[in-house]
Amino acid sequence: MIRVLHIVNSMDRGGIETFIMNIYRTLDRTKVQFDFLLYASHGDYESEIESMGGRIYRITARNSSVKGYYRDLKNFFSTYAYEYAAVHQHVSALIAIEPLLYARLYGVPVRVLHAHNSSYAGHPAHGILHRLVRPFVGLFATHFLGCSDKAIDWIYKTSSAYNQAEIIKNGVDVTAFAYDSDVRMAKRQELHIEANVQVWGHIGRFVPVKNHIYLVDIFKAYHQQHPRSILLLLGDGKMMPDVKQHVASCGLDDAVCFMGVREDVPQLLQAIDVFLMPSLYEGLPVSLIEAQAAGLPTFIADTISAEVKITDHLHFIPLTHSPRQWCEAIERELDSFARSDVREVIKQAGYDINTSAERLLHIYKA
Repeated sequence: MIRVLHIVNSMDRGGIETFIMNIYRTLDRTKVQFDFLLYASHGDYESEIESMGGRIYRITARNSSVKGYYRDLKNFFSTYAYEYAAVHQHVSALIAIEPLLYARLYGVPVRVLHAHNSSYAGHPAHGILHRLVRPFVGLFATHFLGCSDKAIDWIYKTSSAYNQAEIIKNGVDVTAFAYDSDVRMAKRQELHIEANVQVWGHIGRFVPVKNHIYLVDIFKAYHQQHPRSILLLLGDGKMMPDVKQHVASCGLDDAVCFMGVREDVPQLLQAIDVFLMPSLYEGLPVSLIEAQAAGLPTFIADTISAEVKITDHLHFIPLTHSPRQWCEAIERELDSFARSDVREVIKQAGYDINTSAERLLHIYKA
């Protein structure tokens, strides 16, 4: 058995973390085992990780203490590097990839850099650091991955690694998400949603890039014409109070449900009728693959990579369009929409989690 160290900020139920867990659950753990090096405190997936035999280590975040960050990296890799066949670091920007350098210094043979986003909205200094580091990523890693063309451009465009970069698709368990009318009915009954109520859904952290305020405005425009409709918002984050305040100011308290972080996403997607994601930018969100795998009509901003389109029922809409224009596009789709099982479509597009897991296992064994 080989051990692989995944480096990520936390193991909450975000898109990156969900992708890692999908891979982890799929791989044969008698052949490969995952450990995790984290910066944050307890995350939602940690109990499951430990139940599967994974080990969790924590180091000081660089934005908390630069001295502590480098001290912890040195101590960790000098102690544990010999145990790992591969180190796999997941990033949205090149602002803290020193773990890969320490992995190199201490002899880890396979070092994977994995891009999961297509832009970054953090401190302006981080953007400068990202561009300064980008030409040198080839010195840190042996394998260069991304979730989409846009993510690869963002992380590798001006580096010697650009021509080596490879897309690993954000695969999902297509069977778990396949449309099932019985599951749909049971989940709606559990949530006390009547049969003639139309349910809109969104999954994402409450952070600026997800554009929740605009999403609520789109729903408001629709709800005014179709009062038998509700919006389910799944996730958590620092902007949730602002979004709740906006919902209240729109008079939508009874129509917008803040669901928090959920473990029953496959079942909730069965209960939903329309999925929205008007993000300012994205890499290639796992939640959009999940929504399409569930057979949902899906409406997203045209800022998101075109690669995310798998089914004919995903539609790109410009963020410059008004909420009413979004609603008109949704109404046109729903007029003729019939939900179905699209497992084979998802598999043919390469988004079956088994395909992604097999490719990563090949890389880890390199």
